[in-house]
Amino acid sequence: FEAIGAPWTVTKRFLRGATIEVTGPQGKAQGEDAEARLHALLGSVRDTSQKGDAATYGALGLLWVAQTDALAVTGPGQIVRDTVRSTLEAEVGSIMGGPAYKRVRTRVDEQFGRYWSPTGQKRGRQNEATERVEIAETAAREAAERAAGLEKAFSELETA
Repeated sequence: FEAIGAPWTVTKRFLRGATIEVTGPQGKAQGEDAEARLHALLGSVRDTSQKGDAATYGALGLLWVAQTDALAVTGPGQIVRDTVRSTLEAEVGSIMGGPAYKRVRTRVDEQFGRYWSPTGQKRGRQNEATERVEIAETAAREAAERAAGLEKAFSELETA
């Protein structure tokens, strides 16, 4: 797998003759050192209890399903929530404070200012559009009245 921009290898044997070996950019680690390095890479906390606590598994706990818990749905542990929260905060922070945000924010403010005052009152283009709508509605009403008058005149002419 790849973590922190580097390739890593884990070899682990369970039950009789249990062993673990982690190989990465700093070389090989075995036994307790390998366990510690693996947990540091995966953002988990080593749990030595008999049943295991999924809350200590970090992001790996999202993928780990114990046989007895296969049908149960549980929320992620505190480690995962903290990791996801800090990752999202960092991403949002980089977007919110970065040049892309400033460009977008400036553009949105410019566009908003064309239609609304800082206090939320209609102005500018919005008022111009409202005036054009009123003029168009008046013209349509007058045209409808003239058309109705013309129809009446044609009807009277036909009768005569």
